[in-house]
Amino acid sequence: FSRLIDQLRLLETKQKQNQEDALKKIRTWLCRIETSLEQDQLKDSDALQKEIKKELGRLANLPPQEKLTLEKRLQKVAPKIHELKGWRHWGTDQARKELTDEAVTLKDTDQDANTRATAVRELRSRWKKLGEIDPASGHKLWKNFDTACSEAYALSQAHFDAEEQQRQNNLVDRENICHDYEALEQSTNWDSPDWRDVDKQTRTLQNRWRNSAPVSRRHWASILERYKSAEIAVESHLKNERRISQNKREDLIK
Repeated sequence: FSRLIDQLRLLETKQKQNQEDALKKIRTWLCRIETSLEQDQLKDSDALQKEIKKELGRLANLPPQEKLTLEKRLQKVAPKIHELKGWRHWGTDQARKELTDEAVTLKDTDQDANTRATAVRELRSRWKKLGEIDPASGHKLWKNFDTACSEAYALSQAHFDAEEQQRQNNLVDRENICHDYEALEQSTNWDSPDWRDVDKQTRTLQNRWRNSAPVSRRHWASILERYKSAEIAVESHLKNERRISQNKREDLIK
């Protein structure tokens, strides 16, 4: 029984300490709110007001007079918070309208695709930084802004799609070079080849590869590996023949 009594006393002490900590936190928050409102600044007053209400709801054993005092202070700042919130929404709504105008202008601005796409991303980032939007007017503002941004980006996207299609065509060209290189190695009778013709075809294939346009980065590694494999397969035969030919020439010199 004594142990249980000690546990209850310990729990009571802990609860009192928690209550004192909560009250201290609430008073600090209220001071922050009051200071901000005196300077006509909203800052985080709205969020702190909500947190204070939550904390007061959790403090079931708070003395009525203490609770009433805190609630009065909270009620006193509520109208000012509401007023500043209205001004903030007005200000952010104006800023959003200006961003929408920029997006509309961007669509008609003559600039390259990458610059326009970057500008659209920056506009969307600036929109997000404005914070929460007023539900009453927010949907229409967002719809107008999103439509303007999408239309501006569509111009860049068309250019990107054309570039991607060209890279796909370039990939087909390089695949054909690899196919021709592989066919050269497979179709040549290496017991009695026409070395001049093989060398000529090899140089032609290498020039075609060097003059080919870029492909997508996601395809580059695989197509390069295929080309190198085909090139090495043919070069292994040519390398041996070049060595034999060089030895013959050295013998002639001697």
